[in-house]
Amino acid sequence: MKKFILLLAVIILMPMSVTAQETEKATGGEGAEKSYTVKKGDTLWDISDEFLKDPFKWPTVWDQNNEQIVNPHLIYPGQVIIIRPAVEKKVEEAVPAQPPAEKIEEAPKVETAPQDKVEEKPQAEVPPALPQKKTFIYPGIETTGFIVPDGFTYSGSIIDSKEDKVMLSSGDEIYINIGEDKGAKKGDRYSIYGKAVPIYHPVSKKLFGHQLNIIGILEIEKVHEKLSEGRITASYDTISKGDKIVTYEPMPSEIEVKKGEPRIEGLIIANRKGSVDIAEGDIVFMDMGKRAGLEVGNTLVVSLLERMTDKKQLLPAEDVGSVLVITTREDSSTALVIGSKKPFRVGDKVRMEK
Repeated sequence: MKKFILLLAVIILMPMSVTAQETEKATGGEGAEKSYTVKKGDTLWDISDEFLKDPFKWPTVWDQNNEQIVNPHLIYPGQVIIIRPAVEKKVEEAVPAQPPAEKIEEAPKVETAPQDKVEEKPQAEVPPALPQKKTFIYPGIETTGFIVPDGFTYSGSIIDSKEDKVMLSSGDEIYINIGEDKGAKKGDRYSIYGKAVPIYHPVSKKLFGHQLNIIGILEIEKVHEKLSEGRITASYDTISKGDKIVTYEPMPSEIEVKKGEPRIEGLIIANRKGSVDIAEGDIVFMDMGKRAGLEVGNTLVVSLLERMTDKKQLLPAEDVGSVLVITTREDSSTALVIGSKKPFRVGDKVRMEK
């Protein structure tokens, strides 16, 4: 009797077990929404690489969770992140409906004269599809700025505004000290810069150049002999009389990620926001550029050199992050931190990713 009851219980539970397995498969299958609890040391870069198989998709994960993640390089253990992979739609071929079954009489066979055998021409080989280029989009790239060498010559400056204002912004009409005598033309555009920040090289301690942060863009509307009238078309920070201007250089809307020469290496010499610790999402400046062979789209690895702890213990060198070059000049470059396992600082080494 006991054996019969046990057998009956197994038979009853079997459908429930199958149903549970099917439910689990449906919720966790490929293309399904997933949730992930952040652990210590995680970054959006690593999470995108794990779940979306592409670390460059971290802005997508951030966008899907922007209500709880204010800053993309500040995520904390215990946070639950939702990952919604894009589901590719499969196009099925249309299958014509089958006609109703009827008895169809066979048509009489017609004898035809034999024809010469026609040789089939070999089909032309179809070249393999080229791999898609990987691109990266960074909103706000026009505000990142760059480093210019000491003695850099500006195009001019804002000398006054048509309205009596101390702080200027988008839409305000201004005067600049560039006129026909310097080749100014209606429609010319200029980038506006705030105070130039001196940058000293972390090794030589000598003045390397000045960090320029773009705070706005202006366009000339009317040209006079010694000056021009213009309008501020974009403002990213407070603009004032006396701010310097240089010829506007359009920034790419998309950056093509590309490999560079493995011999290229250098140092991080400044952090745009000026904080000590550098992490994912920050803008940094490096001491090499076009002259060294660096190109926009190159990815470099950030390494911590051997270092001594407070307790006099020597720690080995360690790769802790990666940066993507977004602008280059002759001897300097601007890069976005796209991954960081732990914070790093000005003076840490960067090398080309192999």
